[in-house]
Amino acid sequence: MLIGGYNVTAEIFSLITCIFLIFLMIYSNPRKTSSYKILYYGILISLTAIISQLALIYCAAHNDNYSTTFCIGISLLYLALYFIIIAALYIYISFLSSKIYNNRGILHNSLTIFAIIYLAGIVWFYSQTAHYFTADGIISIDSFMNFYLAYGIMTCFLCLLTVLINHNTIPTVVNRYALIFIPADFIMLTVQYLTKNAIYTSLTYVLPFFIYYILFHSNPYDELIGCQNQNSFNARFSDSVKMKRNFLVLYLSFPQLKNVNYAVHNSKIEVISAKVCRKIEQQHHMVHIYRFNNVDFAMIIYIKDETRIRQFLNNVEQCIIEHMHYSTYNVNYKIVAIQNNPVITNIHKLNSMSDYLFNKIYNETGNQCYLATDKDYREFHENYKIEQLLLDIRNQNNLDDERVLCYAQPIFSVNENSFRTAEALMRLSLDGTIIYPDRFIPLAEKNHCIHTLTMIMINKVCRIVKEFESKYDFDAITINCSSSELSNRDLFDELMSIINNNDINPQHIRLELTESAIFDDFNMVLRNMEKLNQSGIKFYLDDFGTGYSNLERIIGCPFYTIKFDKSLLYKSLDSTAVSDIVSHLTSVFKEQGFILLIEGVENDEQADYSIGKGFDYIQGYKYAKPQPVINLKDYFNKATA
Repeated sequence: MLIGGYNVTAEIFSLITCIFLIFLMIYSNPRKTSSYKILYYGILISLTAIISQLALIYCAAHNDNYSTTFCIGISLLYLALYFIIIAALYIYISFLSSKIYNNRGILHNSLTIFAIIYLAGIVWFYSQTAHYFTADGIISIDSFMNFYLAYGIMTCFLCLLTVLINHNTIPTVVNRYALIFIPADFIMLTVQYLTKNAIYTSLTYVLPFFIYYILFHSNPYDELIGCQNQNSFNARFSDSVKMKRNFLVLYLSFPQLKNVNYAVHNSKIEVISAKVCRKIEQQHHMVHIYRFNNVDFAMIIYIKDETRIRQFLNNVEQCIIEHMHYSTYNVNYKIVAIQNNPVITNIHKLNSMSDYLFNKIYNETGNQCYLATDKDYREFHENYKIEQLLLDIRNQNNLDDERVLCYAQPIFSVNENSFRTAEALMRLSLDGTIIYPDRFIPLAEKNHCIHTLTMIMINKVCRIVKEFESKYDFDAITINCSSSELSNRDLFDELMSIINNNDINPQHIRLELTESAIFDDFNMVLRNMEKLNQSGIKFYLDDFGTGYSNLERIIGCPFYTIKFDKSLLYKSLDSTAVSDIVSHLTSVFKEQGFILLIEGVENDEQADYSIGKGFDYIQGYKYAKPQPVINLKDYFNKATA
């Protein structure tokens, strides 16, 4: 195709490619990263630039019909667009380096200098009338192209230099493709600079955008099952939230398929999955299906009426059951469905909500389909806030974090007839509300926050011990320690470092652990217990009687105190047989030299029974309730001079 004597076929091809690529980017819903946004807007600007250049060539060919001012305006528009395009390409290449992405000062400076040079070049170029117009007063397209092509070649050098300097911080696959396409782009620009009969400058920026999209941002459909991947799911969900659309997110999981030998069964499973997906697509015209892996699928359905939602869920179940019935596989499915809700504002919350719901039905047998209720959203929102609090506490790792509250419950000594010890109890403060362990401990374990919380509690207890050592007469304050902590080979060094930094006597710190803790990694647990015990830290066996007790192993560990669980106390009062067992156990433990403690004592009957059975220490609401650790000063006797 010719315009004004120039072959612009390549420009038309680039124009069509831009339109196709824009449609593809909108429809495929890629992940909206910073690099993707540069790519997307770069394509939009490229489309405008191509149209501008074609318009300029047409005006030059029909110079009599268009004023010089109009032509100059179009040329200036193109030059502005071209600068944005080459800057976008340079920024995109730079962002592929983690070093530049995280430290953008050099990038900003480079772009500022380049913009100044480009602007100075434009001023110089338009001041030289002979460069812009021929002797006949017609716009010189050749001179105009030479001007911006020079800057295009300069950009190639800049991009290549950036890749070479930062190759260690750029992924290998990116390095490989960049070192192929940047020189190729340079050759195309150079050839275009030397020959003007055919114009194809747009290919030098449209093709890089196209290639970068295909390599790094496209979300291809699975050719058999017809599903997109998780990145596309994330993008559609985020877009739907921004547009405030009414929709339902459905998660579908086949837990039993996790153990399938896919080398043997993959093709059959994919055929069945494809049939199920096609059938589900027929249930609603606005359903989008995504495959995360061989086990987990997700759907986004634009539907708001609850009756229709439940009908759709029933139809989905029927589709799955129908095709599983005719297959040789006997697997169960689990479905959780989440409606758009003000609580679920981003993909992280959505994933957390799905985990929360799957946990609710995890232990249920057979097929399960669960639609989130208003109560679920409220509970999840509360749990999510607690979870974020825990993560922030873990990430800050501040041993004096004020959001971790140290409470304590005084423990009564029967022989001394006074309070000699106390158990430290952890609480969290969230928006002025106290959060109790039954709410946050499972979340802390799930998010690997237990270690940080334990170290904070030890530090807070050490601080109060430091304050009390010279003022009050007491034996120790005990701290609960999880199995993961006792299995940590660095526990001794970390704990002793905190004790030494607070300059306290280690004998005033004691650790409680449950029976289950000593079975996780017995050798490491025993090694830590022995080292800490030699340093003066004594151990309590907590919640004795709640698990499958191994007396031989318990006696083989350096425990100082055996703490009977309150369930044994309550059962003993109701059953003579259990009471006899408790009597036997207390006798055996005393013969072995253990100190005995009973918890959960709330009234006189329980207290008298505990004293009668020979327990040395009693813990419970009858004697003292949990309260801020500083209040222990009201229970411990003052030290004598």
